[in-house]
Amino acid sequence: MQVHLVVVKPFAALTRGDIVTDPDRIAEILKGQHASMVVRVAAPANKGV
Repeated sequence: MQVHLVVVKPFAALTRGDIVTDPDRIAEILKGQHASMVVRVAAPANKGV
């Protein structure tokens, strides 16, 4: 499973409901001052068909 972030309070250019999937951006957000403005969600790995 992969971890994505869902924005619950707007910040920077992100609005409520936006989903962050980039691992580098996720790490940056979680280490910064906006960590309380997102929630982590588990997403199944995209295996393709």
